[in-house]
Amino acid sequence: MEKRKETFPIGIPDHNLSQIEREIPNDEPPAWPINDELKVVGKRIKRTDAREKVTGEAKYTSDIQLPGMLYAKFLRSNVPHARIKSIDISAAERHLGVHAVHVITSESGEGEDKKSEYPDVKYVGQPLAGVAAESLAVAREAIALIDVK
Repeated sequence: MEKRKETFPIGIPDHNLSQIEREIPNDEPPAWPINDELKVVGKRIKRTDAREKVTGEAKYTSDIQLPGMLYAKFLRSNVPHARIKSIDISAAERHLGVHAVHVITSESGEGEDKKSEYPDVKYVGQPLAGVAAESLAVAREAIALIDVK
């Protein structure tokens, strides 16, 4: 394979820009030129949220609690391949603080036979059912009450 020598810019313009020479294959496309018109890419920018993050004052979605807010949790498969015969959610639905329980039903794709109302488990972690509850602890308890066969 024939090679050519080419010089490439490395670094950030007006900060630490330097040149480096490399051998590259002849059929390799040329490197992009430095674009001085770019406002963010390749430039140093100040992080607007840095102070809040390092002082612990930043608000994340898990920090926000609104009146009437519900918490969701999924029941996920713990086996990589299985056929579900039944999912009993009655105990989870009766659990105090649970507002909704949803079973994920099968949607036959093209060329698939619909053998069951439940999807075939294809991977560990595949969601099978979901719970919406008044707290994360209640959602976890309700998930534990769902019986999958």
